[in-house]
Amino acid sequence: MGNLFSGQKQSAEEIKQLRQAREEYQNYLAKVQTNTNTDVNGKRLTPESGRTILAQVQKAYDWLQKHPNANLSEIMASYDATSVEIKRIMGADGPKREFFNIITAIPVIADKFKLDKRIDAAQYEKLKALATQEEKWYTKNSNTMTPVDISQENIKLNDTIVTILPEKEIRDLFNGELEKTKNLAPSDLTSLITKTEADIQAKKATQVDVKEGADVIFSTALKVFLISILAAFCVIAGSLAANFAISRPPAYRILYFLFGCIPILSPLVYMFTLYKRIADGPIDYYGILPISVEPGITRLGKLLWYPFYYVPDSKAVEAFDTFKASVEAIKG
Repeated sequence: MGNLFSGQKQSAEEIKQLRQAREEYQNYLAKVQTNTNTDVNGKRLTPESGRTILAQVQKAYDWLQKHPNANLSEIMASYDATSVEIKRIMGADGPKREFFNIITAIPVIADKFKLDKRIDAAQYEKLKALATQEEKWYTKNSNTMTPVDISQENIKLNDTIVTILPEKEIRDLFNGELEKTKNLAPSDLTSLITKTEADIQAKKATQVDVKEGADVIFSTALKVFLISILAAFCVIAGSLAANFAISRPPAYRILYFLFGCIPILSPLVYMFTLYKRIADGPIDYYGILPISVEPGITRLGKLLWYPFYYVPDSKAVEAFDTFKASVEAIKG
């Protein structure tokens, strides 16, 4: 309870003690604020911990402002609570920095080891998943973790790495790379990771991965094969449609061919062909796109003109004459 409602008159000595206590508290806060900014700029303290400490300092200043009549016990209690929390934050900063650096570096080092064939794809994915899992733990507990919490999580992390990398030689090399990152300042860690990623990309560009090359070749060949099958499917449908129009002028056959080649219409042509085969018997087929009864003159001309050349039989001639007569009848 503040002195305002205590109902007791304070002595000069008590007032002096109160003023001295508030002054010492404020001096402590000012010193912490100055040292925090200096340590962050000197990379002896992480920016994250610096912000958390300054938030505690501001919280204490706000408390002093809102409690101008606090008694000596209340002031000392607030002073102790603030100093204990700041000590906890500073004490956890070193282990936090080391742990954060390690889990940040794991995916990059894992990528490097995979590229060097020291670990396989399954181990690589497990190491990435481990880093993701530990990052979630770090984010969730960042503001409250203690050195003991970090130590326990570190043991858990190391045990998992042992499981993922059972071969001691590879594991020691991997842990050695992680060890190099532990004491780096945030900006230095970022620079190291950026450089390592650039080296990895440069190495990937100069290496020929046989399996990856085989996968690309197979994928490309499969795409070409499927596209060829689809193209053949559509061209045959267009050819069948053009042959069904053998009684029409060549312009009609070209139009039928183009419509039959449209992928969404091709199945309809095949269905109609099946129906005609069942209903009328064998299908008359004259050529790929039968539009000309005149063959090419030269050998090359005959070869190039072959898809468009056809020899009409009596059924084709009769069908064409019937169509022509019907058109003239309509005109007449």
